[in-house]
Amino acid sequence: MSIFLNVSNSLQPLSLQLATALQKTDHNPFTPQWVITQTEGMNSWLKQQLAIQNGIAAHIQFNKPNDIITTLCKLCMPSGKAILTNEIIRWSIYRLLNSTEFKQAYPQIASYYHNNDIKRIALTDELTDLFDQYQVYRHTTIQEWNAHSKGHAVEDWQQWLWISIKEQVTDHFQDRTDTATALLNELKNEASQQLITNKIPALHIFGIAVITPFYLQIYHALAQFMDIHLYLVNPSPEQWWLDDKSEKQIARLLQKKGINKALPMHYSVGNDLLMNWGALIKESFGLLMDQDEFVNQYDTSAALPIIHPQRLLEKIQADIYNNAASTERNILTENDIKDGSITINGAFTPVREVEVLYNYLLSLIDQQQIALAPKDIVVLLSDVDLYAPYIHAVFGNAPYRIPYTIADESYTSGVTLFNTLEALLLFDTHHFKAEAVLQLLDAPLIRKRFKLEEL
Repeated sequence: MSIFLNVSNSLQPLSLQLATALQKTDHNPFTPQWVITQTEGMNSWLKQQLAIQNGIAAHIQFNKPNDIITTLCKLCMPSGKAILTNEIIRWSIYRLLNSTEFKQAYPQIASYYHNNDIKRIALTDELTDLFDQYQVYRHTTIQEWNAHSKGHAVEDWQQWLWISIKEQVTDHFQDRTDTATALLNELKNEASQQLITNKIPALHIFGIAVITPFYLQIYHALAQFMDIHLYLVNPSPEQWWLDDKSEKQIARLLQKKGINKALPMHYSVGNDLLMNWGALIKESFGLLMDQDEFVNQYDTSAALPIIHPQRLLEKIQADIYNNAASTERNILTENDIKDGSITINGAFTPVREVEVLYNYLLSLIDQQQIALAPKDIVVLLSDVDLYAPYIHAVFGNAPYRIPYTIADESYTSGVTLFNTLEALLLFDTHHFKAEAVLQLLDAPLIRKRFKLEEL
C-alpha cells in the first residue's frame, strides 16, 4: 500500500484520473468509494465529470477532511471520547469570559466587554474560530497548552481559556490534537486496520488547496495499510518554484537587510502572480516535498502545458505554468488587452455586482458562436451567503431567465424561516427605521401570514 500524488494545473484532467481509478477498482461493489473534497460545489461538479467519463456516478461517499477523521474514530475507537465541537467551545468561552477568576487575572481583556454582552458574544465567536484553526494549523501550540494546567501561572489569556475549557470537558470530550494522537496509535493495530479497510478500501483526496501537518500525519499513517490517492492542483507542476520569491518580496528582504543594489544571485526570481496568489499551495507542496515518499510519487502526467498562447488569458496562464519572471514573460500587445479573455468590472454595491454579472453573461451567451450551456459557466464568490439573496433577486426576476444553482449556501441565507426569525430578533425596536420595517414586512413568510399584498 502506498501514496499516489497526481498533480496538474487543471482540475479537468485530475477528474479523469479519478474516474479511471474508480473504474479500475476491484473492491466489493457494495462498498462505497470514499472521496475527500473541500466544498459541496466541488462535489456537484465532480459527480458530473465522473458520470460523463464512466457513464454513471453512484455509491460515492463524499467527505470533508474533518468528517473522515470522525469516521475513522468511530470505526476503530467506538468507545472513545467524542471530538470537542465548536458549539461546546463557544458556550464554554462565553461562560468563562464572565467568570470572576478570568476578570481578575486579565482585567485589560475583560474591560473590552465590561457590561456589554454584544461584545462578549462577538469576542466569543472570534475565539471559537481561532481555537478551531489552532487545532488544525497550529496543533503543536495546542499540544503545548495541553501540557499545562491552571495550577501554573499562565500569562497568555487565550491559553488560560483553553486550559479551562479542557478541564471542564475532559471527562467526555477531547480536542482534535488528542484525537489525532489516539487515532495514530490505534492505526498501528492490525485489527483496527482491518476494520477500516473493510469499510474504506481506498481514499481519494481531490482538489484540497490547503494540506496541514495535522492531516498529513493521518494520511501518512493510513498509507501504511491502504492506498491513498491525492489529486492536487499546482499552477506550475513541472517547475520547482517552492523556493522562489517575487521581485517585490526580494526587494523587501533586501530593504530589511539595508541592501540597495541589484538582485543577488542566490535569490531565485519567480512569476509574481504565482508567488503571491500561490502562497497556500506553496506551503502545502512544501510539506509534501519534505518527505521522500511524496517526491517519488509526484506524477505530472495530467499536466496541460500551454504551447503558443494567443490570447491574453492564455499568455498569463503560460507565464504562470512556466514560472516566468518579468524578463521571460510573453509579450502583451494592445490587441491582447482588448481580446475580452479577461475583463475587470467595478461596482459600488454587491447587488450592482450581480446585475453587472447578469448583463455580462447575457452578452457572452449572445456573442458565442458555439453553444454555451449553463453548466459551462462557473461563478466564484468570496462570500456565498452575502451574495445569495442578490443572486436570487436578480437572476430569479430577470426578463431572460438563466438557469442557476448556488452551492455551499448555508441554511440562514435565502428566503427561509431561519433568516426571517433572525431578522425579527435583530430588529431595532427603539428606532423603527422605515427601511428596516419595510424590509421586514416584505419577507414572504410574514406577507403570507398577515396577508399583505402591497407595500
